[in-house]
Order: sequence, then structure tokens, then C-alpha cells
Amino acid sequence: MGILDRAKQQATELRGRAEEKVQDIADKRHADQLLEQLGRLTYAERTERGQTDDGSASERIVAELRTLEGKGTPVLDGR
Repeated sequence: MGILDRAKQQATELRGRAEEKVQDIADKRHADQLLEQLGRLTYAERTERGQTDDGSASERIVAELRTLEGKGTPVLDGR
């Protein structure tokens, strides 16, 4: 294998790792947004200001968070 072939292979591997890292960051940001939404829904519910469809919205958010956790995204850092 020549130098150019090795360089091309290393560049391809590096690109793959970079794309994976970018996806990890995007997944973590999405999890953070979902947690914020869930917190708002929970607060509204606890203060009796919730909407009638908040229960289904909460269930959807929890399901999305579980999916992200299943992919390895840390949802509750430090817990």
C-alpha cells in the first residue's frame, strides 16, 4: 500500500469518526431540548396549567428520550 493509499484510508477513517462525533453532539442537544420540553409540561401539569393533550406529549417525549438512550446518548448526565 502506497503512501497516498494510506493517507486516503486515514482521511476516510477520520471523516467517519468526525461524522459520528457530530451526530453524537446533535443527539445530545436533541435530548436536552426534549428534557426542557418535558420539564415545562411537568411544571404546567403540577401547577394545574396543563393542556388536555400534555399527557400524550409527555409520553412521546419520554419515548424519544428512551430511543436516544438506547442509541447510547447520555440523557441524564451525572445521575
